[in-house]
Amino acid sequence: MKKIIYGALVATAAVSASIALSSCEDMLKPESDLVMYPEDNQIDTPYDTLYSVVGILHLMEKVVDRTNLLGEVRSDLVTLTPSASQDLQELASSTTSVKNIYNNPQDYYAIINNCNYYIANADSTYKKQGVKVFERELSVVHSFRAWTYLQLALNYGEIPFYTDFLDTQKDANAVMKQPKRSIKEVCSFLANDLLPWAYTKPLVYGKTSFNSFRMDELYVPVKLMLAEMYLWSEQYEDAAFWYHEYLTDKENPKPVGIGVAYRSYANGVYSQSYSYSPRGGYFLLGNGDAMNGDYCHLRDIYCSTDINKYYYEVTYSASALARSSSQKAVVVAVGDNLKRDTIPFIDFDLSGLENGDLRMRSILSVSSVHSDNIYYSDAYQMISSKFGSSTSYSYIPLYRTTVVYLHFAEALNRAGYPTAAFAILKYGLCEDNTTNRAGGNPIAADEVERAGNLLYFDPQYFKGADYTTVVKSGDDLSTIVISDGSTAVSPNTLGIHALGGTAVDCDTNYVIPVLATAADTMLWVEDKIIDELALETIFEGQRFYDLMRVALRRDDNSYLAKAIGNRDNLLGTDAYNSELETRLMDKRNWYLPFQK
Repeated sequence: MKKIIYGALVATAAVSASIALSSCEDMLKPESDLVMYPEDNQIDTPYDTLYSVVGILHLMEKVVDRTNLLGEVRSDLVTLTPSASQDLQELASSTTSVKNIYNNPQDYYAIINNCNYYIANADSTYKKQGVKVFERELSVVHSFRAWTYLQLALNYGEIPFYTDFLDTQKDANAVMKQPKRSIKEVCSFLANDLLPWAYTKPLVYGKTSFNSFRMDELYVPVKLMLAEMYLWSEQYEDAAFWYHEYLTDKENPKPVGIGVAYRSYANGVYSQSYSYSPRGGYFLLGNGDAMNGDYCHLRDIYCSTDINKYYYEVTYSASALARSSSQKAVVVAVGDNLKRDTIPFIDFDLSGLENGDLRMRSILSVSSVHSDNIYYSDAYQMISSKFGSSTSYSYIPLYRTTVVYLHFAEALNRAGYPTAAFAILKYGLCEDNTTNRAGGNPIAADEVERAGNLLYFDPQYFKGADYTTVVKSGDDLSTIVISDGSTAVSPNTLGIHALGGTAVDCDTNYVIPVLATAADTMLWVEDKIIDELALETIFEGQRFYDLMRVALRRDDNSYLAKAIGNRDNLLGTDAYNSELETRLMDKRNWYLPFQK
């Protein structure tokens, strides 16, 4: 019998995402061109296991760019330009056809089948010199499989689900005849699957730097995937626990990091700086080997490049601009008598990008250019710090630390800790920002008692900062320095809303209002968290799924439908897309069609 090899050789068998499948069964076809079948492939040496995992990683590289586009183009944060392809137009209008190049579940199932083979054939008990040879790689492969299944479930709603290796068409046909699994069912199963691997020491293939920001290990940590599975399956206490376990791991703690866009006021002069860079705790997949033609195409879709002759296809939406520019900022003014006053910042009378929250302005440059080449567009757009700057390769963030904190806030809020969740936005969770604040702990006393260790962030690793301290410093405060067993920690934690250029910890208007019921408070906090995710993650492929998660949670299709229908409706333009809203009121249109 032929056996699948999912190692480095997989890289030589790439196929286009536009392959059309003849039937649903072909989607799970074991003998796919995506894999190779040398005889008698075995996994019985460390060399085998290393290249096997790298091979799976390469298959994952093929899907991260479309995963980004499926999560972004269908949302309310971006809109298309006249240069957009027909395939992107289908995504944006939620009328995706079975032949759309971004609708190819076969690539995801190729990853899953490779993972299944590895899990079935690598002996978790095999030891060499007292060390389990495959343990760390197995934990990574379980996590890869969970991430891939999550993408399938989010994009197709109900999916064929299997954990055995399929090596015959008969096996594939049998899987297709089984009942499909929902998002909740998939996530609940995979949470149980990941639990035994949660505390396995992570596998590190190396670290590097790229385009001024730090890349961490090229894998998705099991603790983080566990938390995501529990969040999507609406098991919020468990989700909060595992987010906390991931963020506070003493071998690799994850503070917020405080590279911010900032504003100041002195001597009657308002000033601002667009210095924010979305960094800290990247978990990336390098999408591309230009020699094999597999490099990521996101830059050519989002940015003006020589390849697209400056005709970018996707830009920010009116809705995203309105949300960003409408954010109210405050600054702390220090007078001659050292009296500190918190005052509203007066927005510059410029483009909306200069007002309100500065994160979008920090990473986005839009201008008109003149080129002697008549084939180039006069419109120019560049997005920095999101997916690199090389025309031959890019790195796509799957999860960033700030996003993890906001998901943690979601879980805390739904688990019954709304003031703790809101503290993540306003102060940042650590003793300096909560227990040790001059004004006392901003988290309700009953929440502190009930939450226990969920709110504990070791002061050895997590040091609070206020917005004024960040502005005054100028040092890189996001790095934890560990030397000779002692730890020196610069201030590294503040409220995530401050990243957009506001002294939010001093803002007396940015508070939870007094509401009639605890349920009302929970919904208010949740809306603030989801707004913060929108401000933080534009162009990163997260937004459609964030809207979906809340709509499913609230059993309210209009939560997603109204937001996306409002995509191009800048205040006063009356460009609301009621047709799109009506389409999205039917949950079936949230998902891509399977090949028929």
